[in-house]
Amino acid sequence: MMMPRTAALAVSILAGCSMIGRLAGGWLLARFPLRPSCLAWFAVSATGLAGLAVLDDRVALLVSVAVFGLSVGNVLLLQPVVLSEVFGVRDFSRLYARSQLIGTAGIAAGPILVGVLRDVANGYGPAY
Repeated sequence: MMMPRTAALAVSILAGCSMIGRLAGGWLLARFPLRPSCLAWFAVSATGLAGLAVLDDRVALLVSVAVFGLSVGNVLLLQPVVLSEVFGVRDFSRLYARSQLIGTAGIAAGPILVGVLRDVANGYGPAY
């Protein structure tokens, strides 16, 4: 079980790694193709989330938070870049607005679904 100090440290690590990750992501995106870069950032994000879901050790959790933090900013910032490259700029505003509507609905429903899964599974493990 995480203690309040560990939780505070995790939030700080997440924020710091997010800033580092965004700077690194911008630098890398200027040097590598978009699609492989997206896949790489998604893989980093999935690795961090998987660690958060299954690890129980304090240090391992903090490392998972750092890994997830490196990717979280890039995953969010790549969406408009991908939309403009795949669909062009003519329809960008309409497509971006729709994608944000769908994404926001998912973000709003996520905590409710996790809570329902937690109640059904009698714990957070399966929910995450």
